[in-house]
Amino acid sequence: GELTLSAPFKGGMVVYLNGEELTRAFMPEGDIGLYTAAAPYDKDVFLRPDGYLLWRYDAQDYPERFQKRIRQLKEFKIPASKLKKGVNLLALAVHRAPSDPVLFLRRVEKYPHAQHGHYAIPWCRVGLTDVELLAPAAASVVTNPSHAKGKGLLAWNHNALRRVYTADYPDPYEPLRPIRIAGVGNGTFASQIVVGCEEPIKGLKVEVTDLKGPRTMSASSVQVRYGLPDGEAHEGYDFGTPFDSLEEIAPAEVPIYEESQFAIQPIWVSVSVPIGAEPGDYSGALTVSAKGVKSLEVPLELKVIDWTLPDSREFKAFVDIVESPESVAIQYGVPLWSDEHFRLLDRTFELLAPLAAKTLYITTVRRTHWGNEHAMVSWVRGPAGELQPDLTVAEKYLDVALKHLGRGPAVVLYSWEPPRSMGHAGAAGGPGRTHDRAILISMVNPKTGKLRRAQGPAWGTPECRAFWKKLVTGMQKLLEKRGMKDSLLLGLVGDHRPTRQAMDDMTSEDHSIKWAIHSHYYCDSWQGYDIGMCVAVWGIHARTNDPSVSRGYGWRNPFCSLYFPREMRGASPLVEHRTKVEHWLGAEYTGRREGGPRGIGRLGADFWKVFKDRRDVPRGTLAGRYPESAWGQLNLNNGIPHLLGVGKHGPVPTVRSEAFRENMQEVEARIFIEKALLDEPKKAKLGEDLAHRCRQALDERIRMGMHAGGEGWVWFASSGWEKRAEKLFGLAA
Repeated sequence: GELTLSAPFKGGMVVYLNGEELTRAFMPEGDIGLYTAAAPYDKDVFLRPDGYLLWRYDAQDYPERFQKRIRQLKEFKIPASKLKKGVNLLALAVHRAPSDPVLFLRRVEKYPHAQHGHYAIPWCRVGLTDVELLAPAAASVVTNPSHAKGKGLLAWNHNALRRVYTADYPDPYEPLRPIRIAGVGNGTFASQIVVGCEEPIKGLKVEVTDLKGPRTMSASSVQVRYGLPDGEAHEGYDFGTPFDSLEEIAPAEVPIYEESQFAIQPIWVSVSVPIGAEPGDYSGALTVSAKGVKSLEVPLELKVIDWTLPDSREFKAFVDIVESPESVAIQYGVPLWSDEHFRLLDRTFELLAPLAAKTLYITTVRRTHWGNEHAMVSWVRGPAGELQPDLTVAEKYLDVALKHLGRGPAVVLYSWEPPRSMGHAGAAGGPGRTHDRAILISMVNPKTGKLRRAQGPAWGTPECRAFWKKLVTGMQKLLEKRGMKDSLLLGLVGDHRPTRQAMDDMTSEDHSIKWAIHSHYYCDSWQGYDIGMCVAVWGIHARTNDPSVSRGYGWRNPFCSLYFPREMRGASPLVEHRTKVEHWLGAEYTGRREGGPRGIGRLGADFWKVFKDRRDVPRGTLAGRYPESAWGQLNLNNGIPHLLGVGKHGPVPTVRSEAFRENMQEVEARIFIEKALLDEPKKAKLGEDLAHRCRQALDERIRMGMHAGGEGWVWFASSGWEKRAEKLFGLAA
């Protein structure tokens, strides 16, 4: 019987069956080439009724205009006479619709910052939203999931920038190709396959051979990890639960998931290329086995490129990641600051180091918006009853972090908090938002180690200045002892900001100490004091442009300006995690200083949902748990509260942190090349051809990153990003 094809899409579409065109929709007449554009969209899908550009927040007010961006091929009949015996190939070619010039006119921007936020106004004008092929009820058509029944354990390749969901199922006609990875020395590079079975998978095991090539690379260079179905589902997508955390221990049993009626298990394969590995092609294999099913062999191919990454502690890009030691202790049920706790924190910082994490927060006051009940620095009474800081915990925490992060981190002494939560953005530092909260401290009993809540001296008193002098000079000595004399920053300033009195009290002995700020707005000084690190959502004094207009080199900005990607969530596409840092490093700076943002900030490392309800169901994180210090729209839960996942024996990476880590490696190669292109004698050594190819490749990456935001992930994951990474490393070599 005849088949019925329906497909909502963006752009235009041509449908082919076994190489013959069946129909076209929103495409011009005549021959269709690879670059033939679809029919233009009407202007009302770009503009509001008042003539301003639509941006994402207008969707609730003008839903019909957004819906018109989705075009339809509805119930197209494919006659049975067009089908042949055996395998038939139905192909949908989706073509881009042109951009209306109005999209690029600044005078029609209602909110100018939205354009520079890159995610709010541009929209992808090519993409397949869904496809449905229906046969009559009596037809002898069998779905792919039905064909997978009785096939035992099946495996297939899965794009590392596409999530795996519990609703996924095996396709018996999808060939299992070799796992192909390209990388450079001192880096780690990953790919993934997925295995599935109609029965629960028990006793899953993956064995890896040595990799044979110019030399033999030990199997110990290959790490296998297993996805856990613990991710945050993207709103509006009914694909079940995404696999997010990557556990080193294989599950004892992979269950049948209700959404697919199959057992599904993603398997991540990472290769850590040793320093000095001889360049060339290497090959090996993975053997995937389980109880009661036939084992599978998966070829593994590695291409080593002749370049070496610097140690991650020396990465030039700057990423601000907030670690929550209290969350780790609660999650794993260990006493705060115990040996078990520090072992878990050691693992945490080991995972954060490859992400270019360069900040460390030492809490000296309690009830901050990090949600710490007590401060990391506690206080005792001296012989004369004076307050003395106990830096024992802070010093141990500092050392476990520096073991992995090196001497690079900015150490923020979190010592100031506003008296109430900041709520919405606006009037930062105005009269209604310039107050100091009382100094809330933790007192420790030297004999029992028990902590109790207390309040420090009043602002503006001699006792207050003496209090801060002891604390600040004590931390400076700890840092100087570790070769980090200039790493100290005071904080944390937000939209609600400290008075001059408080800042004077805290720096009475050293007014040169700089401050850290996390705000909606860019700020490089406050109350006469210099800001040493600014993480901002808006007013970042940078905008992303096509490289033909301008280029940015944030890595050479002497000021630590970071973009807070509040538009990202735990459910954000992996494409965003893979492109965000590089995208903003290439932003054009519009402020008074040289260079754009040096990276991104205000990302949570491990703010997991450690608060549980009466049914033991996780409900909330520590971030902003105190109403007076929730920080409103700047709350960490309004971004990415955790990049790391919860493993059986400690923190583990996630598919998101893996995407982030690999982009940081690519960013280092990018910076290496840019340094050569910006140095005229070095550029001359490259020669015109190589310099031109380098510039083309770098510009292409910025363009792809610009359009990967928002809806761009739909096509980016299949756009050849692996080859672009390989090209980048090849040019670095």
